[in-house]
Amino acid sequence: MASAVVGSSAQARPTAVPALEAAPAAVVAAPKFGFQAIAPTRLYDSRSATKFGNGTVRAITAGGRGGIPTSGVGSVALNVTATQPTTGGWLKVWPAGQAAPSTSTVNFVRGATVANTVVVGVDSLERFNVGNYGGGSTHVIVDVTGWFPTGSGVTPLTPRRLLDTRGSGQIGAGQTRALTVTGNGVPTNALAVALTVTATRSSAASSWLTIYPYGATRPGTSSVNMGRGQTVANSLFATVGTGGRIQIYNAAGYTDVIVDITGYLSPTSGYVPLTPVRIVDTRAPYGDYYRSGWDFGDGFVGDRPAEFNVTQQRRGGTATVPFGPGAAVTNVTVTGSYQGGYLTVWPAEQAAPASSSLNYAARQTVANGAIVGSPLGGIQAQTGPEGLTHVIVDVSGYFPTDGVGLTTVVPRYLGYATGQDRIAVLFCAPSGAPALNRSAMVANLNGAVRTFYESLSRNRYTQTFTDVGAPVITTATKEECLNRSAARTQAAGYDGALSIWYQANEFGASGLAGPGYARGGSATYPSNQRDGVITSTSILKQGTPNAFFNVTDHELGHMLSWWHSYWDDGSGDEYNNVVDLMSGGHANSGGQGLPDSTVAVNRLMAGWIDPGQVRIHKTSGSTYTLAPIGVTGTQLLAVPSGRAGKFVAIDARVKSGYDQYLDKEGVTVHLVEQWSPNVGDYPDIRISPAKGPGDSVNHVLAPGQSMTLGSLTIRVGTKSAAGTFPVTVTGTSYNFPTLQSSPAGAASKQAPPAVTDDGRRPPRRE
Repeated sequence: MASAVVGSSAQARPTAVPALEAAPAAVVAAPKFGFQAIAPTRLYDSRSATKFGNGTVRAITAGGRGGIPTSGVGSVALNVTATQPTTGGWLKVWPAGQAAPSTSTVNFVRGATVANTVVVGVDSLERFNVGNYGGGSTHVIVDVTGWFPTGSGVTPLTPRRLLDTRGSGQIGAGQTRALTVTGNGVPTNALAVALTVTATRSSAASSWLTIYPYGATRPGTSSVNMGRGQTVANSLFATVGTGGRIQIYNAAGYTDVIVDITGYLSPTSGYVPLTPVRIVDTRAPYGDYYRSGWDFGDGFVGDRPAEFNVTQQRRGGTATVPFGPGAAVTNVTVTGSYQGGYLTVWPAEQAAPASSSLNYAARQTVANGAIVGSPLGGIQAQTGPEGLTHVIVDVSGYFPTDGVGLTTVVPRYLGYATGQDRIAVLFCAPSGAPALNRSAMVANLNGAVRTFYESLSRNRYTQTFTDVGAPVITTATKEECLNRSAARTQAAGYDGALSIWYQANEFGASGLAGPGYARGGSATYPSNQRDGVITSTSILKQGTPNAFFNVTDHELGHMLSWWHSYWDDGSGDEYNNVVDLMSGGHANSGGQGLPDSTVAVNRLMAGWIDPGQVRIHKTSGSTYTLAPIGVTGTQLLAVPSGRAGKFVAIDARVKSGYDQYLDKEGVTVHLVEQWSPNVGDYPDIRISPAKGPGDSVNHVLAPGQSMTLGSLTIRVGTKSAAGTFPVTVTGTSYNFPTLQSSPAGAASKQAPPAVTDDGRRPPRRE
């Protein structure tokens, strides 16, 4: 199992066109939460330098490598391997600038290759130390799999020993020993503790330890696997049980157990602890465990990638990990191998990294922890060349991508919506068209459009629009404009493209955009790895400098992975939800074509709503206080249904800022349904008003109004002076009818359909 741990207000929207040279707001990086998974990256390999002699300590820098930022990092998740040691000994890993702890991270014997996972705190320069102790020399390899932001709820501790049975008696076959892990700096509300568990002086030829919460039924999983006389360590997050205790079970023989605590996870970490559950066991290839992509029909994993779905527990059973975890905390075990080798575990949708997760000898059973990024529930594993082994995967918890586990987003989508995007602006016009006022157009983008997104994101996201210069692309069709814009933008190294297309003596208000969209082949922008997102739209109407940027904002919403929202009346009309930027409301009345804001679910997926601003309804009769955009408080209330990824979303909207032209203010109620039919597929999302008909405000509840959905009733109280609304929810869930089926045979990275919008506000009715 993995991992020991060592060591706003919204801007008011102007009713007129903003100044063309509006100064950009200071962009504030979004506070991260939980584990930030990256593609496994090799940080250090002493085989290209010199071995670690006895007592050798070296500082290794993590910041700025493999996608780890150079600031804001509190700790990093590592896989540390000792190889070619001349004698037995151990490695210690700890934050740079601190004294070496009295505990060990990796234990090894002469000639063996041994790995262990550790989450280590870093100093202000984002460095950690690795030291070799116990005599002799060894090579050291360090791979990094992700990082925890400073203040993310992951608290490193100075390592200390909680248990050493060498002074209190071994644990016998089938025996369980309880251990208190809270206290002495670990709060009673800790979700999990980071431990290094070592088994030594074992008497059985083969045995294992299982670590699980006190008060829970012992699971059929393993935490440390050991043989007679071996000293084996593994690091893990152990879920805290009743009374602040865990339990340690030994399967066979007698063994001594040493437990060191290195940190803990608080409720603010976003971590969801579990009683460990087995989700893969290739020894039962035709049994009840999910698996896919085997190299061989008998279930062994070999030297080509095998893919697992961590969101499925057992065939016909209930999933323990909901669909769409951002990262799974796993314990990976190999057994029954025909020859020695190594196993690599990494996220689905990524190329195999040049790193290893654990090393093993022929017929040896070895386990190691791994915190694996699992976009849409998928992880992959493969052996080294000519390898063949059984693989077992146990999951002890997970970090939802959005911090609360409501939405399914590919982790890199979040990166699109925080920080700064450099977007190239290109111009398309047929030969003989009037001269284009390009400077005015780009100034409007850097004023009106950028201001809109800075306001909506709480200054967590901004765009810089740049005219990429002559020549104007001569074309008569929007499609050709898109194709040629994509090629030029990628060559220039921008994060995205916005194509302005001239047609029929005016700039047409139409657009085409979406994650994964690429006409004529793959289109991936280099600096943020966005997949082929191109926008063709309008910022001027009739050639005048009046801001007509609602369509531009709508299309840029697609670039952030937002889908259309609409009333599901069977018509297929995606423009009849009047309170959402991503639907009909993006061209409101009285606002000179200015856009409305977007629903809270989109802002959560973008990382603009913090997990602490989300409430998940559990108890019938509960009352919540919902705050509108720009007001401190709860931004989203979610009511579950009978299926993960499907829920009722409730948020507050008032007539101010970018919502000042709403027909009705109050509490909006939407239905959200998400699909991911195959591991690695991009999510298919539908957001629909809970009550129709289309183009109405029936899904907006004013004070004193209520809505009944099945056995669920939502009632809104009196608006406060601060603009918040009390909302009482009776009932516990609403399993609403399916909004849409996952499109059969659709490409997994297909874009939303093209948009055609003449800028006229659709009719609205109560």
